[in-house]
Amino acid sequence: MMNESFFASLKNYRYSHESARYGFGDRQTQNTGSGIEFEDYRSYIPGDDMRLLDWNVYSRLDQLYVKRYKSSGGLKITIILDRSASMVVDPFKMTSAVKLASALGFVGLNNSDTVRILPMPCLNENEVQTYISKKQLQTMVDSLEKIRIVRAEKHSKSLKFAYSGNERSSLSLIISDFQEEQSWFKFVNFLKGNHQRVFAFHILSEKELELPDEGHDISLRSVEFAEKHKIEVTNSLKVAFLTKFKEYLQRTNAFMHSNRVGYIKIASDARLNGHFWQKLKNLGLWS
Repeated sequence: MMNESFFASLKNYRYSHESARYGFGDRQTQNTGSGIEFEDYRSYIPGDDMRLLDWNVYSRLDQLYVKRYKSSGGLKITIILDRSASMVVDPFKMTSAVKLASALGFVGLNNSDTVRILPMPCLNENEVQTYISKKQLQTMVDSLEKIRIVRAEKHSKSLKFAYSGNERSSLSLIISDFQEEQSWFKFVNFLKGNHQRVFAFHILSEKELELPDEGHDISLRSVEFAEKHKIEVTNSLKVAFLTKFKEYLQRTNAFMHSNRVGYIKIASDARLNGHFWQKLKNLGLWS
């Protein structure tokens, strides 16, 4: 269970309305014109837009504060959490995914955004939970920690649960290992086709890259269908595997970039802390 100090490090962040309008890719200029109104101040964080500093406050208090703006109406944020069987091959992968989902949900609820949690694959509409208040944070975290793994379900069956109307000020945040590559690409295209702005968190495990020494036999088992195959490990096999895995990562990165999807790779045992949160801000997800 996440403690208060974990969420305390997130309280000064909020989702960028610019990313919600234009998507990710080229950094957008901060727009404080029509439809944007001043809300309050927060302490300066290195990397903030210097144009948003209030120098009058600095001259009085000798401290740097950034002006925070809000748009008319909160954002609609959908956190799509992969719960396919590959997510538990490494025990750290799902734990990290749930922790990240909790953090992403907190930032939304802390700034009066609407947060939807969509487990993927999704079996029925009752599995999609919506939260509208910071008071629901613990309920959201508890629900995330109880999400169960689903095997051998096609993502196409979940499309009807992924989108709930023509909401242009919407963000879809995907947390996945993207093992079913083409299914996820189709899913992202569906979201983009329905005016969603998408950010993808790609969780990778070092164990997925490991093969035993040459000369040993290994048994490969499909975590989705429980099929087993025995093969001999050779050096050429190891090289071919690593080559294919590199191509897969390059292909995923190219797809996300060409579709203006925010994209970041995360090791399953990575520390989710202030340094990582700053990365998300630099990528334009948060302000």
